Amino acid sequence: MDICSASSKEVQSAVVEFDYTHFLCDAPKRKWTFYQAIKSIMPVFNVAWQAKVSSDQSNSDQFHELAAFHLSTRVSDEENIARLVRLAKSLSIRSIKVLLPYEMEPGQLKTIAADTHVELAYADERRESIFIQIDTP
Repeated sequence: MDICSASSKEVQSAVVEFDYTHFLCDAPKRKWTFYQAIKSIMPVFNVAWQAKVSSDQSNSDQFHELAAFHLSTRVSDEENIARLVRLAKSLSIRSIKVLLPYEMEPGQLKTIAADTHVELAYADERRESIFIQIDTP
């Protein structure tokens, strides 16, 4: 199976699954919109975008839609995962499972945990996914 053919989905009502491999595969194919170009220069426009996200969407749907705007191939994987955590916190999502194209080093997980104050653990034996437990206020 081609690793780029996978997709993001919600696996349980309590755990949101995000396929980081899919993001990395699709990122070069995406074309920037006018909004994205402006947002990269002036992040304040992101506030207006978040206000437009439909309140009828589930937290998982909002999470996936907003992740497309918050993640970037121009920053480290650790920074992207930290962005996912901050986004999940803002949407009161308590658990995320992130599917990875490779095994993250324990030092990378420690960096993310220190930056975001969450618990991270490998979600499978092959260490190709991580489980993130978020304590939302």
